[in-house]
Amino acid sequence: MSETAQLTLKDWGIDVSIRRIQNLTYSFCQGALSQRRSKVFHLERGSLPSRNLLKGQRVIISVDGGRSRLIYYKGRKRNPKTNRRPYTGEWKEPKLLTIYAVDKKGKKIKTGEVPITNDGTFCNSKDLLVILEMYLVNLRLKGNGKFWRRHNAEGLLHARCQWLAGEWDALFDSILTHRIYPREA
Repeated sequence: MSETAQLTLKDWGIDVSIRRIQNLTYSFCQGALSQRRSKVFHLERGSLPSRNLLKGQRVIISVDGGRSRLIYYKGRKRNPKTNRRPYTGEWKEPKLLTIYAVDKKGKKIKTGEVPITNDGTFCNSKDLLVILEMYLVNLRLKGNGKFWRRHNAEGLLHARCQWLAGEWDALFDSILTHRIYPREA
């Protein structure tokens, strides 16, 4: 991956070592994570500023994942025979979040005035919902953002999944039946 970046930069007339590219990438990522932690902190305090950038826009929110192997190096030295560092590998599922606006034809709007948001985490789904809530409040997708609190956002995501799976009628019937004939504890 770093080799590809190095070749691309070399084509642009920028000669940078692979190690320098990796260090710049890691530094940039640390700054981005710090900024996200700050936004989540302000969300929890109720002081996250909201911008009205997506008002009147058709907005797509997609969540995707996969599997990735994370390598954790053990504290020992390299094996002199193989010159490899001992490590343990752990399979994790990254959760990736993308928010963008589309025009009336369903094409992604790629101008600078409408932000395209990409974020992700290796943490669990609850942490992803906190990140999603932070973006929904910050981009002010619904009123003053109070509708997008964590418990509402999770329910809306579940309802959307039921809609896409074609199970909307069954979900609606179960909710309606539960409201009319509540179960006794």
